[in-house]
Amino acid sequence: MAGGAMFAAEQLPYTCSAAVLMSLQPILVTLSKNKQGQFDYSVPTSTMLSEVGTCMRGSGGEARRKCGPRSVSTEEVRRGPLLGSRKRVGWGWREINSNGDWISGR
Repeated sequence: MAGGAMFAAEQLPYTCSAAVLMSLQPILVTLSKNKQGQFDYSVPTSTMLSEVGTCMRGSGGEARRKCGPRSVSTEEVRRGPLLGSRKRVGWGWREINSNGDWISGR
């Protein structure tokens, strides 16, 4: 952020999305009411479920960030963790040599 800007240009899509969603909120609340002007669902329960879902998504993201993918060796990437020297190609399997090159096969 140079020149005292409030936010970086990369944040513009997120800022615009937030503005649109926040401006739609009162419209969606009004549309979710029945003809008597009341909700057909429990507002506290709806809010609680929304917050629990948000917490679960946040916890999952944090766990993924902290326990992210482990580093693997080049050989393991080339061979694959379970397949040994075989790779799945289309509907069948093909052998690879120690250099990772395909050996003609099925």
